[in-house]
Amino acid sequence: MSEEKSRRWRSGRLALKRLELPELRPLPGTQEILRKIRDLYLGMPGELLEPLVDLRLGILGPGSYGEMLARVLVVFGADHDDVMGVLERSRNLTEVAGFFSDLGWFWEQQGRAELEASHLESARDAFRRAAVYYGVEAWAATSGAAIRDAYVDINRCYDHFRSLGRHPTRKVEIPFRETSLPGFLRLPAAGSRRTGGGPPPILVFIQGMDSLKEWLDLFERRALERGFATLNFDMPGNGESLARGIAMRRPDDVYEVGRGVRAFIDGLGEVD
Repeated sequence: MSEEKSRRWRSGRLALKRLELPELRPLPGTQEILRKIRDLYLGMPGELLEPLVDLRLGILGPGSYGEMLARVLVVFGADHDDVMGVLERSRNLTEVAGFFSDLGWFWEQQGRAELEASHLESARDAFRRAAVYYGVEAWAATSGAAIRDAYVDINRCYDHFRSLGRHPTRKVEIPFRETSLPGFLRLPAAGSRRTGGGPPPILVFIQGMDSLKEWLDLFERRALERGFATLNFDMPGNGESLARGIAMRRPDDVYEVGRGVRAFIDGLGEVD
């Protein structure tokens, strides 16, 4: 690590220490998370990661950080009481993942029952919530195998959700170096508000750290209703890309992502 980069990381660590935060009580699993993050962040010294890891693990308690996590997940489609119930019962990351896996299974069964009864909107919403909870299972996982297993469940439920949605959605692959990044291309449904003719303009949605492409469709919906197409994908180190073992490993990877997105959009005939 260069001297300048090390200085910036150390400044960030001091800034974290100056924050007036409640006492954090990290759950067991700190070392697994440290190894995972160290792999993703270009060999950053472990001692510089400790406050970041403590911050992440601290939100998994039932206090103010648990409340913050619950509010974030509600925005993505989770139920507040579901989330707080899990956090109050969990003693470590493995239990967090297990409880959310159970919640995902419950809502998946709800979706299947609603689908069998031809309650399509209720089925769609249940499958989406199941995918959200399986996604939290992946978020809390501390091994590549556990993330991959969770994504089998996420994809199964989200495929049901996509098939029941109003706006046409298809899976796509964004070129990235020798591989590709998984994503979704959504087109506005017939009757969506748009002035003028021609193909719809496209908006690219990029998630923050630790979020998944399957969590962003609620934000995309407003753009789709106004006649925009949307592209949403998992950045290296996030979601299904991480499940595939794709991570940010070089400083110029972000530019490679941008070039791949531009090349993908340029090859689309149905958007502007």
